[in-house]
Amino acid sequence: MSSITWITAVVMLLTKGQRWFEITFFAGVGSALLTLVTPDVGNFGFPHFRFFHFFSTHALVIVAVVYMLFVHRKHVFLRSVFRVWVYLNVYAAGVFMVNWFVPYANYMYLMEKPPSPSPFDWFGPWPYYIFVLQAVSLVVFLIMYGVYKLLKKSGSTRSP
Repeated sequence: MSSITWITAVVMLLTKGQRWFEITFFAGVGSALLTLVTPDVGNFGFPHFRFFHFFSTHALVIVAVVYMLFVHRKHVFLRSVFRVWVYLNVYAAGVFMVNWFVPYANYMYLMEKPPSPSPFDWFGPWPYYIFVLQAVSLVVFLIMYGVYKLLKKSGSTRSP
């Protein structure tokens, strides 16, 4: 998830496209926040380069979205929640096919849970956790939209 949202963030910044912004807002910020809260840096602890790379790339996706909100005054809509959720599921279906045909591939953890303890452990065994993750992602997107609307209503997303 992180790799594709890093790409969508770059494309969003280059094109200023609304769809790219929506994808990066929901999938990028949603996954980056959850990943920063539950990091998996493997054996690459502080002060290893991979440690800094992990935290900086996830944080920069969030910074890119904040930039687009304040500088370019981008907006998300309720329909954006469902559109991005569908995009994410179509992308996951494609990734699943890659995983199916490439030996030992497990992109997006669609074939098995991460080896280290993670929130995936709360969602049941394979393949059930995939369906729970779909529901969780939709709920997270809806919460993000709700927070966005609250902040917008309070005037917090206006430019100075």
